[in-house]
Amino acid sequence: MLCCFEDDMEDMKETLETVGATLEDAEKRSIKEKEVQLWLKRLKNAALDISDMIDEFQPDSKQVDGKVCSKLGTMLL
Repeated sequence: MLCCFEDDMEDMKETLETVGATLEDAEKRSIKEKEVQLWLKRLKNAALDISDMIDEFQPDSKQVDGKVCSKLGTMLL
């Protein structure tokens, strides 16, 4: 059971990194459409919530904080 949980956590980390890259690309493209900006804001908030959840279960997980959260923190508000 623990093995499956750890695998799921790793999958979430990888997904979170993908979301972070998507947000970074969207920011670079300077998307001006309000609907898209709102969607990206909600995606960023969800990604930050997921990152916080991962940190609760794996407090020593610096990969998520270091790579993804630093990117997410500087993106769309």
